[in-house]
Amino acid sequence: MKKIHIISSADSNLCDLAILLKNRGVETTISYEGISVDDEFKLHQSGFSNPGAGWNTQYVTSECEYIIISSDIKSDNPEILRAKELNINIVPFAEYMFKKIKDKLRVIVKEGSSQRSIIEMIFFVLEKNNLLFDYVLNNENEINHQKSLRTVNWSYDTRLAVLENNSSYSTLVKKKLNEYYRPHILVLSSVNADEADSYQKLLSSIEKNGKLIYNENDGILLKLAESVRDDITAIPFTKHNLIEEPSGFSLKTRFGNYKVTNHSEEFLINLNAARITCRHMGVKDQDFYKAISEYNVH
Repeated sequence: MKKIHIISSADSNLCDLAILLKNRGVETTISYEGISVDDEFKLHQSGFSNPGAGWNTQYVTSECEYIIISSDIKSDNPEILRAKELNINIVPFAEYMFKKIKDKLRVIVKEGSSQRSIIEMIFFVLEKNNLLFDYVLNNENEINHQKSLRTVNWSYDTRLAVLENNSSYSTLVKKKLNEYYRPHILVLSSVNADEADSYQKLLSSIEKNGKLIYNENDGILLKLAESVRDDITAIPFTKHNLIEEPSGFSLKTRFGNYKVTNHSEEFLINLNAARITCRHMGVKDQDFYKAISEYNVH
């Protein structure tokens, strides 16, 4: 088996990927600059014996199958120059991950000011319903979930992949990372006016007969939803119905009422986005409500 070399620039995704590959028995090396103390500690704990930060062309040999890179790695990086001399395949992190999840149902979630609560609720509900899934989170995200690695995981036993939107631009391949994933389901909670044009390209990358789940309270998203291809189903969401009872607040559903401890408008909007998304990932609404009521007690 050929080895994989990773070039990470302040990128937790690449560090977590290196650990994941090594744990899977793949011969893996990594060079890095600007990573956190925690990431460096994790690498050393996992058996990577780098002599410190910086680039080392000795890692780039003809035995390498791939060189996997951070989005801000530049063409004059000495390891990139060496890889080109040896004609080694250089791929951004997102392109490599797509190779691993291309046969799975792929969901991209773009949060707004909600601090990733939509994707966290999706994680929680999927885990409560014993549904295995792969995931990619943006660097340094802290989501409370059962997985051992913080930002990335994939396995052969899953049929679902949940991906946090990443519009970072790769300076080497001149492409945004989110354009690699070709989602079956795209969830948009908000888009700034100056982002609208760039998200047209992401919309066009949705797989045939895919779905756009969008916040109908956002005027920009309403316009984007009107522009999708005919084969894409645009599904709006707004805040979930809530009732006040003597014992507190509850979600009003056709299955009964489910208590919640958070009753802010933003929370109820995000919850509905997560519910609709989970439904299209195979979770029945009633099972969603049972799980999410537990999420709220913590």
